[in-house]
Amino acid sequence: MLQLNVYSMDGTKVDTVDVDEAVFGGAVNRAVLREAVLMYEARRRSGTASAKNRSDVHGGRAKPFRQKGTGRARQGSWISPHHRGGGVAHGPQPRDFGYAIPKKARRAALRSAFLDKLQTATRVVDQIQIDEPQTSRVARLLKDLDVQGSCLIAALHPSDAVVKSVRNLPGVCIKRVRDVNAYDLLQPRNFIVTRRALQDVIEQFAAQRSGNGGD
Repeated sequence: MLQLNVYSMDGTKVDTVDVDEAVFGGAVNRAVLREAVLMYEARRRSGTASAKNRSDVHGGRAKPFRQKGTGRARQGSWISPHHRGGGVAHGPQPRDFGYAIPKKARRAALRSAFLDKLQTATRVVDQIQIDEPQTSRVARLLKDLDVQGSCLIAALHPSDAVVKSVRNLPGVCIKRVRDVNAYDLLQPRNFIVTRRALQDVIEQFAAQRSGNGGD
């Protein structure tokens, strides 16, 4: 059982929350995490590398020189791959590198990513409430929580004011907790989650575990 401190907006400890590690799989599954990270990174690849093959190169219709009598090897076109300026043989073409791992593997990776962050670099805040966009307010919150480096903030339903306050901070992003994936959790050094968002995640994983026999 994990016991996490709950902080207010000014960095003061106000409560504690108990988290059952069994809901998140009991242990971090490094193998499935690796598979998930490879999948998400493959989906992020642009796949725009392109080279012209001989059908894309302009010209090359006329025979460069006569077939016989020159002492040179016969040639049919200057756009062949072995000529300078000709088409590229087996060159890269635009493609989609994305692929998918099974749904149960993605869920297991997400549980392991949450568990890894909860065990190492998570701050739970009671709530994040800002009436109007104010980047300095979020920066002060990070400082009060002793958060240094990149950080992901997860909330149940972040307001527009909070989202606008976060987006100007380098290395810091905010997402709705239901939109967070394993790659989002593993990339930043720190993780901040609201109490309601954490409770929502626990309820979601508990329902999956009871409904699917623990995957």
